[in-house]
Parts: sequence; C-alpha cells; structure tokens
Amino acid sequence: MVTDHILRIILLKMKYLYKYLSIAYSLKLIAALFTISIIAGNCALMKSHKVSESPSPVHTEVSYYPNGQQEYTAEYLNGKLDGISQHWSEGGSLISESEYSNGKLHGIWIKYYTNKKIMYEVQYFHDQKHGNEKWYYENGTIKSEQSFHYGVPSRDILRWQPDGSIVY
Repeated sequence: MVTDHILRIILLKMKYLYKYLSIAYSLKLIAALFTISIIAGNCALMKSHKVSESPSPVHTEVSYYPNGQQEYTAEYLNGKLDGISQHWSEGGSLISESEYSNGKLHGIWIKYYTNKKIMYEVQYFHDQKHGNEKWYYENGTIKSEQSFHYGVPSRDILRWQPDGSIVY
C-alpha cells in the first residue's frame, strides 16, 4: 500500500531529477567517479569527482561510519547544498531527509524514529518554515500541528493525546 509519506518522497525525488535534467550542462559530461580513502581502518569522506574536462557544478558527498555503514549523502550545486540530503544511524536506520536549494532548506524536512515512523515533518521555503509543521508520537499518531507563513506562525498549535483525542 502506498502511503502519503512514500508518495511525498517519490515526488521529492522526481522534482530533484527534473531540476537536474533541466540544467544547461549536458548530463553526458557529468559522469562521476567515487573515491574512498581508508585511513587507519576508518572510512573518510567520499566525494564524487568529474570525469570530463569541463568543471562540474554538481557533486554528491557521501560519508561512512567506521563500520562501513553509510552516514549521510548530500547533493551540491555550485558548492552549495542543493537537492536531497539523507542521514542514517550507525545501525543503518534512516534518521532524516531534507531538501535544499541554493544552500537553504527548501522543501520538506522529515525526521524519523528508530521504528521508521515519522517523528517530525515540516515544509521550508528558502530557510523559513512555510506550511504545516507536524510532530508524531512513536506509534504514528499525530502529536501536534502548526501552520507557518514565511517563518511566522499563522495559527495556534493543535495538540493531540497519544490515543488521538484532541487536547484543548
């Protein structure tokens, strides 16, 4: 069954792909090699490097924990965060996903509980909360919700009990 969360993630990734398929640089020239430096048994930061002779405005950084588990990925355009950034725990659980544009939070930011349920989600518009901010209990029921309009709360916070009953 496809949930709203899965659809949101699919839309985020489609939006990201469209954005980069639309840039003026030819994707044929943006083939990348990944290099891993292993120093004293610890994995160092892994960065993509341009294969073609033209400088690439796009690259991805990938970091690993000493146990080899991926720690984070971050996409950059012209040296600034731009695209989807993801962080994982040392055990491999996804901790958070966020979307950036030109170095600023722009899009959805989601943080997860260790049971993979959403803890928190909020929409950003150029580093300002814009839209609904929602917090959830670990069982997945909504805990609170607040709307923002360009960083300014636009209504009171709505709160719920873990059983789903509203708090007045």
